[in-house]
Amino acid sequence: MKDALLIITCCMLFFSCRKDDLTQPKFPLKKKVLIIGIDGCRSDMIDENIAPFMNSLKMKSTVNYNLQHETERLTISGPNWASICTGVHYDKHQVTDNIFQGNNLKEHPHFFKYLNDYYGQEQVNLVSYATWFPINYFMTMLIADHSPVEFNYTDQEIFDLSKATLSNHTPIDPDVLFIHFDQADHEGHAYGYHPDTVEYAQAVNNIDHYVSELYAIIDTRTANNQEDWLIVIVSDHGGIGYGHDGFDIPEIRNTILFLDNEAIQADISSSQQADVATTILDFLEVDLTLLDLDGQSLIK
Repeated sequence: MKDALLIITCCMLFFSCRKDDLTQPKFPLKKKVLIIGIDGCRSDMIDENIAPFMNSLKMKSTVNYNLQHETERLTISGPNWASICTGVHYDKHQVTDNIFQGNNLKEHPHFFKYLNDYYGQEQVNLVSYATWFPINYFMTMLIADHSPVEFNYTDQEIFDLSKATLSNHTPIDPDVLFIHFDQADHEGHAYGYHPDTVEYAQAVNNIDHYVSELYAIIDTRTANNQEDWLIVIVSDHGGIGYGHDGFDIPEIRNTILFLDNEAIQADISSSQQADVATTILDFLEVDLTLLDLDGQSLIK
């Protein structure tokens, strides 16, 4: 009798697991995403002298770009990185300052949470590196597989960590890697946001070199593993003078968005911050009808 009960129990467990396996969506293993965030990057910094590599991307057949990518009406870092990462505007995520006071990220979380919920944490590896620590501290620390919070990271250190993760799978091999560089914004505040400001231009040029090297790593991975990468380059705001307060000022409101993958067929000339997370989720085949997002997918 005990043997019969054991057999019945095992059968029930087996078929129960089989049902879960059939209903759990499978993560598209060859699809990968790299997001490169450049804090405080004005659109007119993308030229052949200051940012020659990113400028050359404008001619690449798989790239769609918008140098009038629109910020949130609150033109500071917190609301904009939150909109980029959540797919909703600040009236929903309620990040209205740089200390994330009174936020509603529990209801409108970072898109990493949607990937974990949709595919299951065991299927997807999510990594976030940020020079500006509030991104990881408030949005990814509890939901990413690797999301270190360090108050004094430099852009060089963020680049080195990112390179190790992509090249050596240290600490894990990412399906989605978010990178945030902050030095351009730092130099803009200190010396002025303008292409003629040597320190600001040099910071953007340094990041351009990082982007070029990251692209080379992705090219190698693509060739060796037949991976399908979506590369996103985006900024939170521009700047003028020594700050970035004022949505009505084009040099502040208009920033950059590059999307590199042949799947991006939409007209992105009116892109906004919330479109970024929505597009990434669509690329990774998440059912957008299940989510309450403001952003529009730019896939097609």
